[in-house]
Amino acid sequence: MRVTKRAGWNVITISLAIIFGSLLLLLLIYLIALVCVPATVFFPAYALHFLAARYPILDALLHPVAAPPAPVLPSIPPPPPNFEPPPLPPSAEPIG
Repeated sequence: MRVTKRAGWNVITISLAIIFGSLLLLLLIYLIALVCVPATVFFPAYALHFLAARYPILDALLHPVAAPPAPVLPSIPPPPPNFEPPPLPPSAEPIG
C-alpha cells in the first residue's frame, strides 16, 4: 500500500495563510492611510484659511507681522599694526 501526501489544509499551510493574510491586511491598511492623509490634512487647513479672511484675529494668527530687521552693527575697527620689538643695543666691546 502506497501512502501519498495530499495537498491540503494542514497546520503548516494554515499558519502560513494566517501570516501572509495578516501581512497583506497590514499592507492594505498602510496604503489606505497613505492615500487618505493628504485629504485629512487639506480640508481643515483649507477651512482655516477660508475663514481667516472673515475673522481678523484668525487672520493675524495665520499671517503674523514680520519681525523688524536686526539692527546693523558698526563695522569692526581694523586691528592694530603688528608689534615690532625695539632694536637691541650694540654689544659691549671686550676689555683689554
